[in-house]
Amino acid sequence: MLSREAFLDTDAGQVVEEYFTVGNGLGWNEGWLASEGFSLVSEELVIGYRNGLPAWDWHIAGDRVAGGGCLLTWTLGDLTAENWSLAAATDEDDRLLAIEVGGVSCNGEVRTELAGVELVETAESIEVTAWVRGLGEERGCIASYVGHPAVIVMRAPIGGRSILNAGFIPGREVTFGER
Repeated sequence: MLSREAFLDTDAGQVVEEYFTVGNGLGWNEGWLASEGFSLVSEELVIGYRNGLPAWDWHIAGDRVAGGGCLLTWTLGDLTAENWSLAAATDEDDRLLAIEVGGVSCNGEVRTELAGVELVETAESIEVTAWVRGLGEERGCIASYVGHPAVIVMRAPIGGRSILNAGFIPGREVTFGER
């Protein structure tokens, strides 16, 4: 098990530290702050310990960090990958995907903005990550859903490929009519 100081001397330690001290994890850094030791399982997986027992895990890819909740969700600096749904039915000949990206409204004020959409096309899949940025504090209010529309232009028609929300680990297949 590594001490906090020894962990911070690693590349992974620097990425996780930045995420929890100045990045999108700042508001949810209790696990990071409470961790008494760390195991660098690989360059992509860190386990945080409390009272000598594994308590938290964080997954790292480059400068992205995922952790917490039921679905591991990618973050990148102040951006968070957000859930999205198909806004219209698709056909195998389509080269456009209309999507609606989830966001947050707090007491009627929109608190997120769509920061961008990342597309990776392979022979088997269409992988989409929708990035949002928080615009203010969400705690202490009655939050409600707000949708951010986006249109994605693909190089090739959908064909028989799966459409995946790549903002989660593992990526989730998306079909029209589900959110």
